[in-house]
Amino acid sequence: MKKITFTFFLIFAFFSNNLSAKEIRSMFGFYLNLPKNYEAIQNLNLNKLIKENPDVEINRDLINEIMVGTSKGDMDIEYFFPVKYNFELNNIYITQPEGNVKEYMLIEFKDLCLALKNLFEGLWKKQEIRQHKCAKNPKEIKIKSPVSIYAIHDGPYRNTKLYNYIFEVDKGYTTTVNLLCENQNCNKLKKDLVKITNSITK
Repeated sequence: MKKITFTFFLIFAFFSNNLSAKEIRSMFGFYLNLPKNYEAIQNLNLNKLIKENPDVEINRDLINEIMVGTSKGDMDIEYFFPVKYNFELNNIYITQPEGNVKEYMLIEFKDLCLALKNLFEGLWKKQEIRQHKCAKNPKEIKIKSPVSIYAIHDGPYRNTKLYNYIFEVDKGYTTTVNLLCENQNCNKLKKDLVKITNSITK
């Protein structure tokens, strides 16, 4: 009886894990497992998403700009929205510009961390933002890469943070998986960020 119960548990766990995520092909050519409570921007019907989640408050103009820019190819950014959250302030997105991640290894790490901080200050037109963390080769990330970087900064909006994992998937390109989150949601969404990042395969 114990053997049957244990076997049933294993089968149930297997199917539960497979039902909790779906494999999709990224616009950058690699594959990743997207949790079932997320919508990828390329498959997103914004009106349907809002209708199914009436409690979520969003800036329609901002989201429409994101969608239009992406569909035009003006931005090499791929967004993933957690549908049960205000996805204007809580979202995961991936960028993959040209550039060899090995170049980061030639820079003093403290200077690299400062450069990241200065980058976000410039993007958000803020004189001073807090860098909560900047670390090399974080243990939770299993991607094979010459080097990987983990950073946390204050986000562009009040009471938000931005998480970044920077690494190499394809030679000659630097992949960054990012999480923007409201402070009260960061612990939960960071788990999703790690799962999505570790699921990336070519």
